[in-house]
Amino acid sequence: MPLLALFALAMLLAPILAQEPILLRRDHVLGTSLDLAVRSDRKSADLFLSVVLEEIERLDAIFSNWRKDTPVAALSRGEVVKDAQKELLEVLQCAEQMRLQSTGAFDVRIGGVIEIWRQAYTSGKAPDRALLDTAVAAMHGSGLAIDAAHRTIAPKGKLTLVLDGIAKGYIIEAAVKKARAACPDVAGALLDVGGDQVAFTLPGGVPWQLGVLDPRRPEDNGRVMLRVPFLSGAAATSGGYARGGKVDGGWRSHIVDPGFGQPATGALQATVMADDAMTADALATAFCVLPPAESLQVAQRLPGVECLIIDDKGKRHATRGFQELLRHATEAVGGSGDSAFPKNHELAIELALPKLDARRYERPYVAVWVEDQQRKHVATLALWGKNRRWVSELTNWWKADPESGDQVDAIGRASRGPGEYRLAWNGADDAGSAVAPGEYTVVIEVSREHGGHTTSRQKIVCGDKPASASFTANRELASASLRYGPREAAR
Repeated sequence: MPLLALFALAMLLAPILAQEPILLRRDHVLGTSLDLAVRSDRKSADLFLSVVLEEIERLDAIFSNWRKDTPVAALSRGEVVKDAQKELLEVLQCAEQMRLQSTGAFDVRIGGVIEIWRQAYTSGKAPDRALLDTAVAAMHGSGLAIDAAHRTIAPKGKLTLVLDGIAKGYIIEAAVKKARAACPDVAGALLDVGGDQVAFTLPGGVPWQLGVLDPRRPEDNGRVMLRVPFLSGAAATSGGYARGGKVDGGWRSHIVDPGFGQPATGALQATVMADDAMTADALATAFCVLPPAESLQVAQRLPGVECLIIDDKGKRHATRGFQELLRHATEAVGGSGDSAFPKNHELAIELALPKLDARRYERPYVAVWVEDQQRKHVATLALWGKNRRWVSELTNWWKADPESGDQVDAIGRASRGPGEYRLAWNGADDAGSAVAPGEYTVVIEVSREHGGHTTSRQKIVCGDKPASASFTANRELASASLRYGPREAAR
């Protein structure tokens, strides 16, 4: 059934299965974070997650370009791969189709050019133009000779593959398919791995709610512009604001234009919905490279593809099908509130959760909030986890604000680094009223199932002058820092 027909069906069917989903979370999965919502009993949900993680691990051993023992790494070393897995053949063949359909805006041969820019993000200086030109020419002169019948892949030229922008979609779709077969009693599931989502809902089920993040407020507690019904299929969101780095004083996207070897500037963010996750994944990347008008032309030529693109001025560009979908969307979930801080000032909080080897480790329940000098609760900035049993283990936050919670099932946003989160506070309390400038305390409380419970506090003055502070790391908090001052320009 076409994607939009499924959405329309979701709005018409009476909800038969409306139980609250069980939420499961993991960090450090495919280089980012994993969120899984399952409508089932706890035993089936745990099994579903276990199968998903096992399949992700199996496929990552094929597609990763970070590991030296994968066939992708072998191809980048110039080695011929024999007895190639069918999964690798399928992804490489789809990658070539996406390169042609996107007019070259998506290209998995771009690894050498990306590596040059990674070095630039570290040094803070733009790469040598001649070096870039040489790398771009080498990329365009490279290729793959694929003999599917004999399962042989031979690299040509100086090839450095990066399959991140297409293989993640393939992996998560395969993981959901395998888990669904292993758990036939599950009524619906939504898997979100770093901004790529795959979902299914049985007939008569309640549609998931997919929030679309405002790329001009991309913090984890940033403004969700709208939420749309998401019954079944795939979605992916890309943008240059979550990864990349500062070069010569300005932020540069991690998405690189294969044509010129420069960081992409086509769009702040692109959200793509499609019947399959590989297509959604690849096109979300390509549509950050192409101008919005060209992206719409590409999408409208492809069956089952719809997209929403946000340009650098915040203007929306949508395909006809997505425009229809927006008729059922809920606008502006949440709000930024008023502020008494100086114009454009904010308090930015960056925190990282540690990578632990505990067998049953899941992303812990975390609450981040602000207190005044009398230790009175002012504003909740983040609360991760809906399960009241475990959220109640956040004993300090629970006393302060027990009614906060998420309003969407998944958020379409660019992929963040593993365990890395960024929040912002503009000086408004939970009711949206401005508070006075002065000294405040940021509190980070972590309660991990099968793990520890920590509460960390750090004071900072939010006034006329810039200020910064850092938290002391502990077992449940790898790092955290505060920066008060003028808001950085949208990335």
